[in-house]
Amino acid sequence: MRHTVRVPAAYALRLVRNLRLRYRWLEGGTAVYYDLSKADRLGTSYKVDINKGQIDFQTVQSFQGEERIEYVEKISHFRLFPNSLLFFFIEAVDERSCLITLDFRYGYVASPHSLIRFGQLRRVHRFWGRSLRNLVALGERMAKVSVK
Repeated sequence: MRHTVRVPAAYALRLVRNLRLRYRWLEGGTAVYYDLSKADRLGTSYKVDINKGQIDFQTVQSFQGEERIEYVEKISHFRLFPNSLLFFFIEAVDERSCLITLDFRYGYVASPHSLIRFGQLRRVHRFWGRSLRNLVALGERMAKVSVK
């Protein structure tokens, strides 16, 4: 999934890395829990309450190249998608906007039934698509407030 956002690439990375804001843009998110002493560094683990469950994340990699920024998180407890990875690729379009690509990678779907696997793949695709749209909307709202 990819979406353009009217904020600079560095600002978009700050939005993605900001754990306090995670539940505000993650679809169905209600709260986030993490160790404040370890925030904003690689290896930080945190949990997000989503609907009636919880997903565990861990920051794995952050790389800022000349053409794009990569940020990677491992997802430990995501029901049918155990030990999956969430990649954010951020590329500057111009000085005031960027393209965010969200790539969800998983090894397997933990269900023996093909119909359940198919349904869950569609469901998770919608979940990450809505979350990305929420991230874009939040980022553009916050950028407008900070400019004023």
